[in-house]
Amino acid sequence: MKTFLLFLCSMFLLACNPDYLDLKRDKSQTVPTTLDDFDGLLGNSMTMNQSSSHTLGMISGDEYEVHDASVGLVSRDFERAAFLWQPDIFGNAESEDWNGAYRRILYCNIILEGLQKVARNETNKVRYDRIKGECLFQRSLMFFNLAMQFAALPADNQRSIYGIPLRTESDPEQKNARNTVQETYDRIIADLLEAESLLPQEGLSIYRADKVAVQALLARVYLVLEDYNSASAYSMKTIQADHTLLNYNSLDPNLNFPFPSYGSGNTEILFYDMPDYAELISETHAKIPDVFYNSFDQNDLRKTLFFRSEDPEKITFRGTYGGNYVDFSGLSLDESYLTLAECLVRKGEINQGMSYLKKLLTSRFKRESTVYIPVLNQQEALKFVLNERKKELLFRGVRWMDLRRLNLSKETAIVLHRNYEGKEYILNPNDVRYIFPIPQSVMLNSDVIQIPR
Repeated sequence: MKTFLLFLCSMFLLACNPDYLDLKRDKSQTVPTTLDDFDGLLGNSMTMNQSSSHTLGMISGDEYEVHDASVGLVSRDFERAAFLWQPDIFGNAESEDWNGAYRRILYCNIILEGLQKVARNETNKVRYDRIKGECLFQRSLMFFNLAMQFAALPADNQRSIYGIPLRTESDPEQKNARNTVQETYDRIIADLLEAESLLPQEGLSIYRADKVAVQALLARVYLVLEDYNSASAYSMKTIQADHTLLNYNSLDPNLNFPFPSYGSGNTEILFYDMPDYAELISETHAKIPDVFYNSFDQNDLRKTLFFRSEDPEKITFRGTYGGNYVDFSGLSLDESYLTLAECLVRKGEINQGMSYLKKLLTSRFKRESTVYIPVLNQQEALKFVLNERKKELLFRGVRWMDLRRLNLSKETAIVLHRNYEGKEYILNPNDVRYIFPIPQSVMLNSDVIQIPR
C-alpha cells in the first residue's frame, strides 16, 4: 500500500509538471495492478472531479459583466486575454483546462491498461466492468470538454483537421498530434456506447459514473452534432431514470448558498464535476447583467435562489449546484429536460416539448403561482426554450458550447460585445477565436498543428 501511495504522489507531481505529457514515467515505479488500486484512482476526486476543462469558455462567454478595474486586477494574464478574446491567450503560461483534462485522461489510460492484465471472471466481472465503464466515461467526458474549447465543430468543414489529441495510452513517449474532428467524435461516441453497456444503472455516488450519467453525456454530444433524434432519446432515458427534479420551494433563500454543499442530497445531479477557479467570474468581480436578471419572473424562485441582490448596483451569482464558492460543471437532470424540450421543438413536436419545459419550470416557481407557457410557433418556441436554458444552466460550463452550436444558424447566432478602457471588442458568430489556442508548452516537441487565430 505504501508503494502504491508513492505512485499516486508521483503521478500527481507528474500531472502538475508543465511538461507532464512529455515526461518519461519511471518504469520501476509501483503501478496500480488490482481492482482495489483502480477503484482508489477513480475515487480520487481531486483529479477525477476537478478541472473539468470549462474555465476558458466560462470566462469568454456572455453570462456576466465586469468593471474595467476588475479586469485589470486579476492576477492571471490568461483570464484577461480570454475575456477580451485575444488571439494569444497563454503566452508561455500553462493551461489547467488542458493539463487537468489530460491528467484525468492519463489516470484512465493507466487503469484501462492495468485491466488488460487482470483476469475477468464470474467473481469480479461486475466490478471489473464498472471500473472499465467509469474510465471510458471519464476519458470521453474530458475528450468532449477539450473539444468544446480547443477543437473545431463537426459542422465546420473548413477546419475539419482541428480535432484534439486523442491520447489512449499512458506511454509518455506517445507524441502529441491532433486527430481530426471526425475521429474525435467517433472516439467519444464509441467509448460512451461501450461505457453505457458496462455500467450499472446506479453508481457508487454522484462522483462516480453510472449508466444515467453516460446517457446524459451522450445527449449533450448528440445535441452538438445536431442529431436531435438521438439527443432527445438519450435525454428521455435520463428523465425516466430514478432521479427527480428539486422542488425549489423546499430550499431556504436565507442561506448563504441555498443548494446542498458539493451536491450532497441534490437529486438532480447525475455526475458531479467542477471547473478550475477563475477570478473574473467569481462574486468578487462578476456581476449579472441587469437585463438578464430582470428577465426572471417575480414568481420564479431562481431570482432569489440564484442571485444576491442586496446591492442593486451589483447582482451576483450564488446559485451553484456546488453549494459553496465553487461552480458546478457536471451533468444534471434539469439539463436533460431542457435538451429534450429543445430537440422536440426542433423536430416540430412543439406541444410535447413545451410540456417538458413546463414540468421543469413548475419546480422552479412559487408553489401558489401558475407557470404560463404561451402558444407559440416553432421559431418562437425554440427561442423560448433557449432563453430558459440560459437562465437555468447559468455558470454550469455549457454556455460556450451552446454559443458555438447556436452560431451555426442565422436564426440563433449571437454577436458578443465587450467594452474595456474605451475600446469595443467583438466576437462574431463562428469566429476562429471560438477555438482556443493550444498552450505553447504543448506545441514544443509535438506534431500538434496550431490553429491560426
